[in-house]
Amino acid sequence: VFLFLALAGPASAAAGAGELDARGVQLLAEGRFLEAEALFSRSLAIDPANPGTLANRSTARHKLENDDGAIADFKAAVGLRKKLKGVLAPSISRSYLRRSRALLAKGKPDDALKDLYEAVRLDRRNAEALAGIGALAVRQGDFSTALPYLDRALKLRPDMAQALRDRASALRGLGRAADAQRDETRALEISPALP
Repeated sequence: VFLFLALAGPASAAAGAGELDARGVQLLAEGRFLEAEALFSRSLAIDPANPGTLANRSTARHKLENDDGAIADFKAAVGLRKKLKGVLAPSISRSYLRRSRALLAKGKPDDALKDLYEAVRLDRRNAEALAGIGALAVRQGDFSTALPYLDRALKLRPDMAQALRDRASALRGLGRAADAQRDETRALEISPALP
C-alpha cells in the first residue's frame, strides 16, 4: 500500500498520510502509543514536513518515554508551526524533566541543568523541574540561586518533601537555621522515610 501511495502522486500521497494520521490519533486516544507512533512515522515518510503529524508523534513518543524523540519532534513541529508550542509545551516540559534525571544519573549535571531550565521555560508551573534546579544549586553550594527556585516549586506543590529538605539546606547555608528547621520538620511530617 505504501508504494502505491508514493507512486500515485502528491494528492494520493497526502490522502494516504491523512488516513494514517487519523488512525494514529485514534490509537493515541485509546492509549496505544507504540502503534500510534508507528503510524505517524509512516505518515511522515510520505509527508515529512507535516507539523501536525510531528506534534502527534511527539505526543506518542512522550507517552512512551522516548524523551529524545519527543523533544526532536517537538522542535521540528514548532519550527514549522509556532502555535503548536503552547499545545505541546507541558508534555515536552515533562520530557525535558525526565531526560534531565537520566543525564544526572549518568553524571552529567551541567546537561541535566540545561534540560531543567528548558523544562521551566516551556512550563513555568513544572514544580519538579523548579525543584530540580534548586536541588542542583544546593549541591553546588549556590544557596542564593537555589532558594527562589525551591520557593517557587513549593508554592506550586507544598507537599514535595525532598524540595523542603533541599530548601532547608539552602536556608541553613544562608544562615537561617530557624527557617531551615521548620522545613526539615515539615518534610518529616510529609515523608518520614526520607533520609
